[in-house]
Amino acid sequence: MKTINTATLIACLLLPILLLTTVEPVEAQRERRERVDDRRERNDDRRERTDNRQERQERRDDRVDDRQEQREDRVDNRQERRDDRVDDRQERWEDRWRERHQRFERWEDWRDVRVAVAGARLMAGMIFATLPTEHTIIVVDGRDYYYYDHAFFLPVDGGTYKIVNPPIGAVVRALPPDHEVIRVGGDTIYVYHDTHYRRHDDGFIVVVKP
Repeated sequence: MKTINTATLIACLLLPILLLTTVEPVEAQRERRERVDDRRERNDDRRERTDNRQERQERRDDRVDDRQEQREDRVDNRQERRDDRVDDRQERWEDRWRERHQRFERWEDWRDVRVAVAGARLMAGMIFATLPTEHTIIVVDGRDYYYYDHAFFLPVDGGTYKIVNPPIGAVVRALPPDHEVIRVGGDTIYVYHDTHYRRHDDGFIVVVKP
């Protein structure tokens, strides 16, 4: 009868244990890998959903911006059309005044026009038989200009008086309330119906258009 070596006996006893300790970790690792892969897939799905949400939000923001720009464009276009209509009406009125009210025998006639026509004003080219009693005299380059209601008069043939463009260098004490203020090269310019003024010690002086 053969005797079993002690070492062999121990090996026989430990072999199942060794097999179990080597097989179970492999299965556990495979399960862990599967769980990791599942988590990775779920994370990828979440990132994809997040990206999709961000893209949808960006598209919504773009549509909002487009609508806002379109509204602003429409408002600007409406304002421009309104301004154009106002300018056109003003030009038509001025043309009518020049055609129909070129000459006035009495200042009362002009005052009637100013009351009847909103925005009517004295303009170059108008002729009056007399000067208003409230006029003042402004001397420019040795020549007398008659000044009244922001208009300059000169005598013409027949003893009448014609409104002329404001002469360069004329100094007036005040400007009408509806004048504009602009900045040109750091200088302040005051504009009233295309006539340009600068500040002067005695008021405002007519200057060449910049």
